[in-house]
Amino acid sequence: MPRPPTRYSGPALTALSAREAVALLSRGDVTPDALLEAAWARMDAVEPAINATVIRNKGWTLAQRARLPKPDGGRGWLAGLPVAIKDLIAVAGLPNTAGSAALADFVPDENDALIDRLLARGAVILGKTNTPEFGAGANTFNAVFGATRNPWDTGRNAGGSSGGSAAARATGEAWLAHGSDLAGSLRTPAAFCGVVGLRPTPGRAGGAPPDTAFALEAVQGPMARDIADTALFLDAMTGFDARHPLSLEPPEEGFQAALARNPGPMRIAFSEDQGGFAPVEAEIRTVLRQAMTTAAGPGFTVEDACPALPDLDRTYAVLRELLYGAVQSKLPDAIRA
Repeated sequence: MPRPPTRYSGPALTALSAREAVALLSRGDVTPDALLEAAWARMDAVEPAINATVIRNKGWTLAQRARLPKPDGGRGWLAGLPVAIKDLIAVAGLPNTAGSAALADFVPDENDALIDRLLARGAVILGKTNTPEFGAGANTFNAVFGATRNPWDTGRNAGGSSGGSAAARATGEAWLAHGSDLAGSLRTPAAFCGVVGLRPTPGRAGGAPPDTAFALEAVQGPMARDIADTALFLDAMTGFDARHPLSLEPPEEGFQAALARNPGPMRIAFSEDQGGFAPVEAEIRTVLRQAMTTAAGPGFTVEDACPALPDLDRTYAVLRELLYGAVQSKLPDAIRA
């Protein structure tokens, strides 16, 4: 049976889109502090049930908010908007546990390059969101903070590995939430929680631990309530930083501008199960087919198409093994254990 519509119970400010909130901030019609108070009130109401934003320090956040850069107004400018950061990336002064008990007390002294970029573009960091240990899993739970629950049904999980960010965004704890993705870690929890998670081109949202600076598999990316907010966040994330050698310069046209432009006729390649590679339940097939029927229309053509995928599963497993082997081999013995 379809679930009946649910009335949103949070503060009015947390119901705004990120674009609406940034517009209010830019005009001076609302302050970052007002948004922070609304976000904290929402966390107080829902965190006991979902356990999404697991690292919070109000004093640290207010001190960081006091260091907002001068108004910019350019592409990706967030104007003091509070955002949530996945607990896999270094934020100076906040724990960076990666969901591992061995790192429960680790607090980095320096920001990851992506964090510096977001701060320079007017982000205020609310806190850090839950992840499975080292981000390795499609269900978000760990020995440090426990499990993150699905906000639509707390008897179910929120997906992973960016499950904390997806649940935080879905409930209105944060207007935008950062995540990362190696094998669906942005996309799977977004689908579980009813938000948007985008895996960008490697290097587009440059930022990574130093040991993975040259790896293409794992990427940073945005999570938001809709496509337009996702474009705003990706504009804020994009830029080159020498600390992440594979990072890319911003595209000539921003993502928000590209979204507003009529793309002209488009062809959509669609496969229910990637040529039999990925088994799909009948209900999901039906929903996907209905979505493609909705998408098909003037200027949009939907075609069943899938490239040959020989040995895809084994190929991916080897690449994943190489990445984890290279990274974990350099960790201290206590953490590797």
